[in-house]
Amino acid sequence: MTKDELQSRTIDYLRFPLIIGVVFIHAFSSVVIVNGEIKTCESIGPLFYYSSEFFSHVIARTSIPLFFIISGFLFFYKKRFTPQLYKEKLKSRFKSLFIPYLYWNIFIILYHFIIQSFPIKNNLLYDASIIIRNFTFTDFAHAFGILSPCPINYPFWFIRDLMLAVLISPLIHSFIKKTKVSGIVFLGVIWYLGFWFHPAIIRPETLFFFSLGAFFSINKKNIVEESHKLFTSSIIIYSIIAIVDLLTKNFDFNIYIHKIGIICGCVCFINIIAFFIDKEKITPNKSLVIGSFIVYAIHEPFIKILRIILFRTLKPESDGLMTLIYFIIPILIIFITLFIYYASRKLFPRFTKLTTGGR
Repeated sequence: MTKDELQSRTIDYLRFPLIIGVVFIHAFSSVVIVNGEIKTCESIGPLFYYSSEFFSHVIARTSIPLFFIISGFLFFYKKRFTPQLYKEKLKSRFKSLFIPYLYWNIFIILYHFIIQSFPIKNNLLYDASIIIRNFTFTDFAHAFGILSPCPINYPFWFIRDLMLAVLISPLIHSFIKKTKVSGIVFLGVIWYLGFWFHPAIIRPETLFFFSLGAFFSINKKNIVEESHKLFTSSIIIYSIIAIVDLLTKNFDFNIYIHKIGIICGCVCFINIIAFFIDKEKITPNKSLVIGSFIVYAIHEPFIKILRIILFRTLKPESDGLMTLIYFIIPILIIFITLFIYYASRKLFPRFTKLTTGGR
């Protein structure tokens, strides 16, 4: 297989594991109710604490940055950036990003409105903090991420920021062309040190990682080939940093270790996936690649419901059972949402394609 084919397959394969990472991030809860008593994650037990922190706040935290890298890379991939291409890209992203963004935020608004229309308030679905019938124009503006960096469908902050990055892509392209590596380093330092204006219209995380992916594409660099230069070192260094990150979560300086780990993790996971694809041990599953968007779009409402059901049913008291529930929730969420996707694709193919951005 050619280098370009390996790169393409690696990017395709990464999409679903990265979505799993996003689900694990949102499946984490720092406070849970055990036997009617509110407990913090750390007080439950070491197995639950270290497992949930490691998978949700160490490993999975590379998911969104790596998604931004891939998005920036593909946006500028193999084409000279011209005003005409920019218009075509805007038209394409309107279908693949804006329409799903609009639909899935409306979906969550309607979801809350319908549930809140029933007289029974004490149920698994009701959220007293979001009363749709009392929404003002300002509330709706916040719900769609216009006056807020987070829309009502919280995971879609990524799509919101990605759309903003697309809108300012001519500026990003010009910036990278003029500043080259120094510009990327500058954005990286801003993100690393947390220097940014408030309130933030677009996150520094978005600008840095989207621009990093764009840098490879604009300079015609194969992202897998470049990562492979650090193959052994990325795996060794990330393994060490991931452990240090986990063990220092309660210290103020952890954020700086954590961010180094994110960068190393992105390189490490690209290398690992590319290695197994090159050895023909794994191959991208097209259905999972496409279905991952539905997992991303609707997993959030299910997590809270499933957590309450499992806690009420199993009444966990031990560290081991708490840990088991932590892993069960994202696994069930992934299966449920994929089932919904496959059923929707079979019953409503055009509608499903529209709401998943043509995927």
